[in-house]
Amino acid sequence: IHTVRISRGVRYSAAFQPAKSFQTDSQTLALYRFHGGQGNIVQDDSGNGHDAQVYDAEWTAKTN
Repeated sequence: IHTVRISRGVRYSAAFQPAKSFQTDSQTLALYRFHGGQGNIVQDDSGNGHDAQVYDAEWTAKTN
C-alpha cells in the first residue's frame, strides 16, 4: 500500500483510473502516505490530525 485517502462520501460511482498521487481536499478526512516512514506512527497528511498507529508492518524504501 502506497497511499490511503479516506473521504466523507463516495468519490467514484463507476470504473475509474486512480490518480498517481492523491491530494487533500474538502472531502478528505485522512490522507496516509506510506513511504519513507519509520516507527509505528503514520502521519495524517490531510491536516485533520488523524495520525494512525501501524501494527506488524515493515517499512521499505520507496519504489516507483
